[in-house]
Amino acid sequence: MRKVVRKPGERGNVVLETALVFVPTMFLFMGLIEVSRGMWMYHTLASAVKTATRYAIVHGETCTSASAECQITVADVTKVFQQRGLGLDTSAVKFSLVAGGSRLTCETIAACAMDPTAWPPAPNNLKGQPVELQAQYRFGTVFWPFGNTGFVFNARAQESIQF
Repeated sequence: MRKVVRKPGERGNVVLETALVFVPTMFLFMGLIEVSRGMWMYHTLASAVKTATRYAIVHGETCTSASAECQITVADVTKVFQQRGLGLDTSAVKFSLVAGGSRLTCETIAACAMDPTAWPPAPNNLKGQPVELQAQYRFGTVFWPFGNTGFVFNARAQESIQF
């Protein structure tokens, strides 16, 4: 077996080379995880807005005349959003409901979750009227170097009342 002869200045090269490769690789790996987490949060937000909009469009004027239990409130729409938006930090969500000329905006989901107002409100609950839900989600990440501002994801869904 041959003995490896090292020159005096070569000692510790393995440690230095490992550090030079390991640190950027870890930043790349952690960045990939954060981007993936951000994409997951955006997809969850968009899906929750779409589901809550679909729930609202099947509860129009004809629905309320068919049965008293059919009428929904802002709290009901918000509950559907929360159920579908599992994993979202509800304190970082700004929620808006738009039907015809009326608009209701909640700075937090908790404010909408307690609102007993009928939605969509008359006369904006007629068949064919547009209903739109909008949500903004502030996504924070440890890699964003500019404080706690993070990124803002916007999701919007618009449908026409079916019944």
